[in-house]
Parts: sequence; C-alpha cells; structure tokens
Amino acid sequence: MKRHLIVFGNSQHMRELDDNSVQLIVTSQPYFDVKDYGPDKDKVFSEAFRVLKEDGKMYVSDIVLTKMLSEKQKNDEELISGCVGGAILRDAYIKKLEDAGFKVKIIGEDRDISERQYGGIPLESLKIEARK
Repeated sequence: MKRHLIVFGNSQHMRELDDNSVQLIVTSQPYFDVKDYGPDKDKVFSEAFRVLKEDGKMYVSDIVLTKMLSEKQKNDEELISGCVGGAILRDAYIKKLEDAGFKVKIIGEDRDISERQYGGIPLESLKIEARK
C-alpha cells in the first residue's frame, strides 16, 4: 500500500523534510503570523525546490506588481496586511522561481483584482505551476 502524507506548515522552514521527498506543494500568500514572504521569497522557492522530487510540482497563488509602488504604499499597514506592501514586480517574481531552478507556467491571471480590491493599484494575482 502506498502511503501519502499531508504536511501543513511554514514554507520558509522545511528542515524536517528530506531532499527530493515531496511530490506536490500548494502554497499562497501566508495568512497567519507572516502576511507576506517579503524578502524571503528566494528562501521559500529554494526550499521548495530542494524538497521536491525530480518530477515534483509546486502551485502558487500570489500578488505581483505591474508597476513599482510608492514608498508610502510600501509602508501602508493595510497594504502590507493585504500582501501588497511586500509584493514585487511580476517579472522579478517569475525570475526568482526560475533562479531557484523551476520551469514556470502561468496557469491563471487576475488583472481585475486591482480594481475590485485594491483601488486600482498596479497589481495582479498570478496562479503559477512551477515544475522541478
């Protein structure tokens, strides 16, 4: 019988998982004590790549910017708690995934979220398949 295990935890700290031991990772913006991966996106993506099996996949949903935010916006508590204050440019986000070793496929884009939820701030929500 094949055994499957679901692990719920912080994707910044996966030390308990062996290299090449995970088939699938599903993640989105953090919602608990950390509101955004912020500068640790590199750490999150490299850890994910480390634990994924050779044919493993990661599915990510995250907010990315289409233009830089002002300093005022970057420091706005409401935007920080909404995963916008620490968001990075779309191309930079994809490059971070690629730099970690992933092959990136955009499987969904929500550009209307900018008007619906964020008053026209230049951003979108990306849904990504990242393959090892």
